[in-house]
Amino acid sequence: MVKPEPRCRLGYSAPAFDTAAAGRLRPWATLGLQDTQGEKQSSVYVGAAGEAPLGFPNQNLGRTATLDIGVEAELNPSVNLFLVGSYDRSVDGSSFEQHQANLGVRIKW
Repeated sequence: MVKPEPRCRLGYSAPAFDTAAAGRLRPWATLGLQDTQGEKQSSVYVGAAGEAPLGFPNQNLGRTATLDIGVEAELNPSVNLFLVGSYDRSVDGSSFEQHQANLGVRIKW
């Protein structure tokens, strides 16, 4: 059983400001650190009946740092555009790096 992950997040939202082209802009950033605890040492065991099974190692997710940076543009009271970039990297445990970008439109009715 994987235990709940201790997490720490620090966020900053800059004051919104008005522009002539995009309406109101709201930039923001979040820095996070999380730790996964209680992963099984081996994820799969294979073997014939009556023989000792062979275990295959599992990922050690360990501690991960995350940086998210985004901006939201309010075009009018009903339509917002947003852009978010994320970067995740292992601090300890299995070595990995992840990049992600999201672009979207939010419509309120």
